[in-house]
Amino acid sequence: KYLDKGVNLNQKDKDGFTPLLLAAHEKHGEIAQTIVAYTAKAVDFKVDLSEEKKWIPSDLNFIDHKDFELFMRAIDDGDMELVTYFLDKGKIDVNGIGKHQFTPLMLAASEDHPEIVRLLIDRGAKVNFMNDEGWTALIEAADEGSYASAVVLIEAGADIDLHERGGGRSAVVMAATEGHLNLLQLLLDAGADFSNYHDGYTPLHGAAEEGEIVILKMLLGKIDVNYTDHYQRTALFYAAEEGHLDIVKYLIEQGANVNLTERSGRAALSYAAEESHSKIVQFLLEKGADASVRDEEGFTALDYAI
Repeated sequence: KYLDKGVNLNQKDKDGFTPLLLAAHEKHGEIAQTIVAYTAKAVDFKVDLSEEKKWIPSDLNFIDHKDFELFMRAIDDGDMELVTYFLDKGKIDVNGIGKHQFTPLMLAASEDHPEIVRLLIDRGAKVNFMNDEGWTALIEAADEGSYASAVVLIEAGADIDLHERGGGRSAVVMAATEGHLNLLQLLLDAGADFSNYHDGYTPLHGAAEEGEIVILKMLLGKIDVNYTDHYQRTALFYAAEEGHLDIVKYLIEQGANVNLTERSGRAALSYAAEESHSKIVQFLLEKGADASVRDEEGFTALDYAI
């Protein structure tokens, strides 16, 4: 009844919310739908665009105070009712990209809303769509540990071996790096390829760098302990540099070569020394690390320790 009396739909509360944004944020789908339907009918109605270039209701291109479309806000909140409403209106690009480089499918996967993921796919979302940063919905799910959404994506044909642009990390690498053991196992069971890595950075490197020893133990045997990346570094280099003594010990127990040198001529010992990881330095020396090795600049581990 207030709409017909000319209520100001541009009015914001103390937190900067308009009535429509507040309805969406609080998951009042019916109220939000009523406001949308009303503004779509009002041909002459335009929301004030003078501040931050907000939105035009008749286009259903709503952007809230955090620069997310209202549709994306509904996805973020897991509001199945409102998401379905916008899709039914037929004016939403289900493969559109928001200001944060998220497609609707990526956002749903990131927040682990599997039913919305399934709905978006049914409505035409491209499962293997890659944004400008080279991420897919499955890579996003792996990064966030969104297990249920990953299951839906894989069942829908998501390519588990796609790599992001630039860094070249796949869903498997993301899951290993972030410590998502159950999701990593899901990817392995789905047949993830361990023989193809851009820049050679494997899940083993990621687990070693982030201190994920349970995942690292799971991966050894599938990936050679002395497998080198683009910089000719093994997992031992990353563990030593980041100060993960338990992982350094385990890698050496499993056959890691303490005196391998990377592209610039540095060994794991010099990285541990540079970061002042004294216990790792001592352990590496006990295991035969050569302190006299010089890199291409002529520096030894001692030089990096000073």
